[in-house]
Amino acid sequence: MEESILKHLAQYYSLNGKLKPLDSYIDKNYLLLTNENKRFVVKLANPKTELEKIILENSAMQHLVRKSLPISTPEVINTINGDDYTYFKSGETQWTLRVLTWLDGDLYYQISNPDENTHRSLGKLVGQMTWGLSQFQSPAATRSFKWDLAQLELVATDIQFYDGEKKRLLEEQLEHFVSDTKPILASLPKQVIHNDCNDYNIVMSTENGSPVCSGVFDFGDLVYTQRVCDLAVALTYALFNQENILKVTADITESYLSIVKLTTKELKILLDLVQVRLTQSLLNSAESYYRDPINQYILVSQKPAWELLIKLNRLSSKEKLEFHNKLIDRLHEQN
Repeated sequence: MEESILKHLAQYYSLNGKLKPLDSYIDKNYLLLTNENKRFVVKLANPKTELEKIILENSAMQHLVRKSLPISTPEVINTINGDDYTYFKSGETQWTLRVLTWLDGDLYYQISNPDENTHRSLGKLVGQMTWGLSQFQSPAATRSFKWDLAQLELVATDIQFYDGEKKRLLEEQLEHFVSDTKPILASLPKQVIHNDCNDYNIVMSTENGSPVCSGVFDFGDLVYTQRVCDLAVALTYALFNQENILKVTADITESYLSIVKLTTKELKILLDLVQVRLTQSLLNSAESYYRDPINQYILVSQKPAWELLIKLNRLSSKEKLEFHNKLIDRLHEQN
């Protein structure tokens, strides 16, 4: 298949070189190293992916490039005919193929000990992403989507893949979402968000000796939903393997607030939304692994997700309230 992809790239993009497979969730992704030593990402969308979703991703990336943000995002490479995607056929299967620029740097998950500067840079990066997409509009972003925090019920049936204490804990999270979190979400500001600033999608650089977040890719989870969900998703993965989760949350959130001014209601629901994302991830990955048990990448976040969910679940209502009040105080200090 890779040889056929290379022929396709030469014909439609005038690009020649070598391909290296990259980890992916449902698509096929490759690193293309050209004969001129340039790097690109070649993305073959899952054949079940609707074309309007691919057009949505391309439009959002092009929108952000025009915004000239102080962070790196991929650019769509057009074909020799000016198209931003092509169709590639392998056997009886047709894929939608795109070529994107490569973002240089390590990924967030490769940083062994992220420090306060790293966390604050993450807050700014996610804030820039939320701000950059705040004026972006597309009907395709309003969709039924199992990775939208506001649509947690879409994966509720996947609880069948668990039993015992794990099942009980996930049932509690689902019940809390329906009774407490969702009613508050309904009144919060909405926009298109990236929705996937996780530790495998954030590119790092070095600043004053510290690893800092400098870029983000993978726009496959774009969705029109509550604005605060962008921060909640990023917090979820940044809190993996962190001892003082409230301190890390405060550092990231305070930095985010320097770019995007959330409301007090949004701040009050933030930790609950992190638990929603953890629940969503655990249910989604169980279902996906059941369908594709060979793909170990699906389970990459399972262990730290369980550890973090249990740690958050142990926080008392008083601890959460005191923490939320501190966040609100910081918001008022910045205004």
